[in-house]
This record gives sequence, C-alpha cells and structure tokens, in this order.
Amino acid sequence: MADIAGLADLARDRLGRIDHVFVNHGIAEFAELAEVTEESWDRQFAINTKGSFFTMQRLAPLINDGGSVVFTTVVNDVVFPGLSAYSASKEAMRAFAHVLAVELLPRGIRVNWGATGPSTRSPRPRCSSPPTRRSRRTSSWRWTAGSRRGCPSATDGSPVRGRSGAP
Repeated sequence: MADIAGLADLARDRLGRIDHVFVNHGIAEFAELAEVTEESWDRQFAINTKGSFFTMQRLAPLINDGGSVVFTTVVNDVVFPGLSAYSASKEAMRAFAHVLAVELLPRGIRVNWGATGPSTRSPRPRCSSPPTRRSRRTSSWRWTAGSRRGCPSATDGSPVRGRSGAP
C-alpha cells in the first residue's frame, strides 16, 4: 500500500493531473484446485485485485475529466486448468471496471478492460503460426487477434479483446 501511495504522490508532484491510467497488475501461480494454498490465493488477490483497486482509488482523483482507464484482465472464455485463483482475481478486476465506469461516467472518464490472450511470455514459450483447424476449437488462439499468439516483434496494431465497462 505504501508503494501505491508513493505512486500517487509522485504522479501528483511531477504531473499534477493525468490523462490516462493503464492498470496492469498481475501474477499467476499455477495450481489446480487441490493444490491452491490460502497463501497463494491471498497473494494473487493482493496483487491482482487489491493492488489494482487501491491504485485506482489513489489515482482516480488525479485523472482529468474526459480521460481514460484501461485494465488488463484475462480471457476466461477458454478454461486453463491450474489458473482458478488467477482467473478469479482477474474476473474481480473486470467486475470492478464495470462499476468504476459508472462511477467515473459523470466526469467523462472512459473505463475499458482488455484481455490480450496468450503471448510468447505465456506458459507456451514460442511464436508460431496458428494451430490447425481441428485444434483451434479448444485453443485459446481463437480468442486472439488473427487467431495467433502475440510476439514481442508484432507491432501491427492488432486489437486486444475487450470492451468498455460503461453501460
């Protein structure tokens, strides 16, 4: 919490006001239901959910009217075994983004969430061409722009999956 307070103080002192906030808190600890510990659950929620929530609480007053907020979340339309705690923490952020959009609407501040899907920094560490049609039915690739995995060298401006949290 001290780091979040320090970030808000730094932004206020150096910038005064801000136009945009990109909230990208996140850790994932892979464990299936039987192996998830209370400590792991608490750690993921502390960073992914609590950290994001209180970052916005501190930064929202500094956002100029008409500004924007973007949260990174997770594509949960495809199930990844071993990511139940992570997915729950990121879904909580998506729900928060919807409520925050309504709360910031009077100031004209747009709130969006984006779920980029897997990348080369994901558990499957290689850029490659799209999977076969048969495997695509159960693959997370179908949720990414162009049905492909993101690569650090990909700068084609492909959109991420997401939408405004505003009603």
